[in-house]
Amino acid sequence: MLALEWSAVDLGPLVSDIMDRVRDQMRGRSVRMLMPERLPQVQADPMRVEQILINLLSNAAKYSTSGTEISVEAKVLPTEVELAVTNEGSGLTEDETGKVFTRFYRSKNQVGKVEGLGIGLYIAKGLVEAQGGHIWVDSEPGRFTTFHFTLLRTDASPELVNAGANPGSPRIAELTTEGAG
Repeated sequence: MLALEWSAVDLGPLVSDIMDRVRDQMRGRSVRMLMPERLPQVQADPMRVEQILINLLSNAAKYSTSGTEISVEAKVLPTEVELAVTNEGSGLTEDETGKVFTRFYRSKNQVGKVEGLGIGLYIAKGLVEAQGGHIWVDSEPGRFTTFHFTLLRTDASPELVNAGANPGSPRIAELTTEGAG
């Protein structure tokens, strides 16, 4: 089980800081950030947001075509902020997009070519949902893959905040990695 440490998070500086720290791990890929000048704060655990973003960036570097760019984009929505990580590469089939968040799932196109256990996206999904957000993937085989996730804005109505992430009380995320190691 995992307890979340809630706070109002400024995503712009957090994402910039994460990008600076992981640049050397991006396998020589350039990373472009597309961020509005001002992003509203989100109610989240900054360490867990970092885990999510590092996982998505790591996957983008592993699965992208050599020499292509990875992008990180933020969009302001009425009650949430959406972050998206896009890479160019082999992409995922429609069948695979429905399975990528399943524990131990690995794309058949990549097994043996890329190291991993197939638990990173499963964990990312649990962390996003524990914070009241959503995560999904869009992909076109042979072209691109984009992983999107949302986090609730601090200025969202109290009813929405209480229906999703409730920073007023401890939230425990049940992420099981049994048999993963």
